[in-house]
Amino acid sequence: MKKLLTLSLVILLALGLSSVLLLGQPAMAQATIYVDASNTTAPWDGTEANPYQNIQDGINAAVSGDTVQVAAGTYYENIILKSGVIVQGVGAAVTTINGGGSGSVVTANNVDSAAKLDGFTITGGFFGIHNSSSSPTITNNTITGNNIGIYNLYDSSSPTITNNIITDGGYGIWNYQSSPAIDYNDVWGNSTNYFGAAAGPNDISQDPLFVNPGAGDYHLQSASPCIDAGSNAAPSLPSTDFEGDPRIVDGNGDSVAVVDMGAYEYVTPPEPDIAVGGEVSPINKVSVLAPWLGLALILVIGGGVLLLRRREAN
Repeated sequence: MKKLLTLSLVILLALGLSSVLLLGQPAMAQATIYVDASNTTAPWDGTEANPYQNIQDGINAAVSGDTVQVAAGTYYENIILKSGVIVQGVGAAVTTINGGGSGSVVTANNVDSAAKLDGFTITGGFFGIHNSSSSPTITNNTITGNNIGIYNLYDSSSPTITNNIITDGGYGIWNYQSSPAIDYNDVWGNSTNYFGAAAGPNDISQDPLFVNPGAGDYHLQSASPCIDAGSNAAPSLPSTDFEGDPRIVDGNGDSVAVVDMGAYEYVTPPEPDIAVGGEVSPINKVSVLAPWLGLALILVIGGGVLLLRRREAN
C-alpha cells in the first residue's frame, strides 16, 4: 500500500512539474522567412542573410502565423499556399510569379482566411489563382495574361479579393458554387470579366493605364482610373510601397487620401528642381532672379529719390 501511495505521489509531482514547465514556455514567435531569386549560392535557410531562392521553399518552411517575405524578381514557379501563412511581395511592378504557361500559378486547397497573397504580378498560367474550398485574402496584386485570372471552386471557398487589377485574360473572375467577397478591383480587358459572379460595389472596369506593361512596368500613369480607387480598409495594408512611398496618399488632387488599386501608389511628381549644369526651369528661374530683381528695384527707387533731392536743392 505504501509503495502504491509513493508511486502515486511521484506521478502527481511529475505531472505538476510538467504543467509548470509548459506554462513557463513563451508562445512561439511569428517568424519572417525570406526569399530572394538572386540568391543563387547555398546555404538557403530562409534567414535574411541566406534567403531561399524559391517561394515554395519559403512556404514549406513556414507555419501558421509566419510571413514569407519575397524580394523583387521574377519567380518561374507554381506555388501552393498554406493556411495561416502570409506570402508578401514587394510590389507587382517588381515581383512576378510566372507559371510558365500552364497549370495554376497560385493554388489554394483547403486554405483558411488567415492565408494571404499580397504584392505580386501573377501571370503565365491557365489559372492565375485557383481557390478550391479555400478563403485566402488576395490583395494588391496585378493578375494578367492568364486564361482565368481567379477561379473560385465549391461552397466553402470565400476568398477576399480586393485592391487588385485583373486584366488581359480569357476570364477575369470565375466562380463556381463559391461566395467570394469582391470589392475595389479593376477587372478590365478580359474576354469575359466576370463569370458566375457579380462585380463588387466599388469595382471598376477601365484601362488601368500602366506605364509600360510590355516591359513589366506596372506603375500607374497620372490619368489612371486606379488612382485613389482602392479601399483603405484592405486587410493588412502596408504603410509604404516597395519604393518607400506612402501607401495612402491623395493621388488625384481632391484633398482625400485613398489607396490606389494594385501594388504601387501613384505619387504626384514634385516641382522640378534647379538642374545642376543644365537648364533651369521657368519656375526656378523666377526664384533665382527674385532677389536680384528686388535689389535692382531698390537701387532704381533710391536713385530716383536722390535725383529729386538734387533738383530741389538747385
